[in-house]
Amino acid sequence: MKPGDIAALVAYRLEQADDSLRMGTLGIEKGLYKDAINRFYYAMFYATQALLVPKGKGSSKLQGVIELFDLEFIRTGELSKEMSKSLHDSFERRMNVDYKEFVKVSLSDAESMQARAEKFLEQAKAALADLLNHP
Repeated sequence: MKPGDIAALVAYRLEQADDSLRMGTLGIEKGLYKDAINRFYYAMFYATQALLVPKGKGSSKLQGVIELFDLEFIRTGELSKEMSKSLHDSFERRMNVDYKEFVKVSLSDAESMQARAEKFLEQAKAALADLLNHP
């Protein structure tokens, strides 16, 4: 992939991440806490996809993206284990709210997930700036 294509795809994935973060925030404002959890997970997921682009990695499966993230960034020490924990935890929360019955989600749950997603995106963007400037 050409450097311009890499930058364009990273920008696209980050736009998806930012949009998902905003939609999650709107979910909280409207009392749609399960939807907010879903959107906050996807904010982290799209940011993770963006991180994998400069490495030439990717997967069409949710779990595959998470595994590649851990392999390329966590095991190498490039990013913190806290980021991996946030991503894994958010995946589990999203699976629970989307597919299990009688799952209750509080405002506090959604706000906690929002804070994690915001921090994850901040760290991902900082790492991407470094990756794109020092390939």
